[in-house]
Amino acid sequence: MASSLTPLPVSDDEPESTDHEDLETSEPKRKKRRLNGELWSHTRPPKDNEPVRNKHSQEIYYCKHCTRYNGTSASVRFREHLRANHAIRVSPTEQSASRTAFKNTIQDIFGKQAEQQKG
Repeated sequence: MASSLTPLPVSDDEPESTDHEDLETSEPKRKKRRLNGELWSHTRPPKDNEPVRNKHSQEIYYCKHCTRYNGTSASVRFREHLRANHAIRVSPTEQSASRTAFKNTIQDIFGKQAEQQKG
């Protein structure tokens, strides 16, 4: 039994292959606010051979006080590097209002559950 399906013609408007160069840009579409200016004050711009962002599009902290540090995208690790290697203490940022509300909601749920289990 022969198939009655015929291939659809390809439009000239459609590209034959997808170009992913636009997805690999180092700058995000919108800027994210830097919440801890004190922490960022201890960073330097990346050198020519160093990436601005990691593979997850997170900005990398490079230490301006030393040359042997490879950089990290984790603020906790960078804060620990400053404390351990340069005796610089940088306080963590305050939690956002939405994160605080989420934590309070979770605590409320578990508090209500504990009350129900007691009585």
